[in-house]
Amino acid sequence: MYVLGANRLFYQASGFQVGLTVTGKLVDKNLIAVQNNISFKEYEDGIYYADVSIPRYDSYLMRMFENGVLKLVWSLQVDQPWIQKGLVQYRGQPLG
Repeated sequence: MYVLGANRLFYQASGFQVGLTVTGKLVDKNLIAVQNNISFKEYEDGIYYADVSIPRYDSYLMRMFENGVLKLVWSLQVDQPWIQKGLVQYRGQPLG
């Protein structure tokens, strides 16, 4: 689940390669760049991470690059929560 503001995203490199330059680009549903050149740091064993700020409730695409080569595109959906009787519930697509 993703929320407004700071989110820590993880990425598994192809073949769990280490020592790569992993970058990302976050674009909105209209393919307008929200954040360019997001630098991912190596965590361990081919896993990389970056802190990304999500500015508004919307659908996004994250484009992932390894050493400048596009490797993966994945979608992120950030739905607005609402509170009912002290419980946080999410509207949008049901899980599962």
